[in-house]
Amino acid sequence: MKLRRLSTREERFDTELAALTRYEAAQDPALQAAVAEIVGAVRRRGDAALLEYSRRFDGAPAQSVAELEVPLARARQALDALAPAQADALQHALERIRAFHERQLSVINGQQGIPFSG
Repeated sequence: MKLRRLSTREERFDTELAALTRYEAAQDPALQAAVAEIVGAVRRRGDAALLEYSRRFDGAPAQSVAELEVPLARARQALDALAPAQADALQHALERIRAFHERQLSVINGQQGIPFSG
């Protein structure tokens, strides 16, 4: 699976983002298989798999899950250091991500209204 990067500075950003965040676009069988593989590995191997995927996808060199955690005070400090436009962009991204996944959770296995409990 290849990750794509979008830039808000590009002219087609809104069109490409809309296409990627449509719920139907996330129904790609290859994507679902990749996610199932990752979730299965984490369920079977726990923290070892989580750390492996963190290194693979995020480049995080952590040796323990505790090293992945960002203390709340540090996160607040980083947010406070951002320019207002950047903080607003992060808030907007948070809202989009949350809305997308709330829609996903309401349509698990093609059945409306069945909540996903993990």
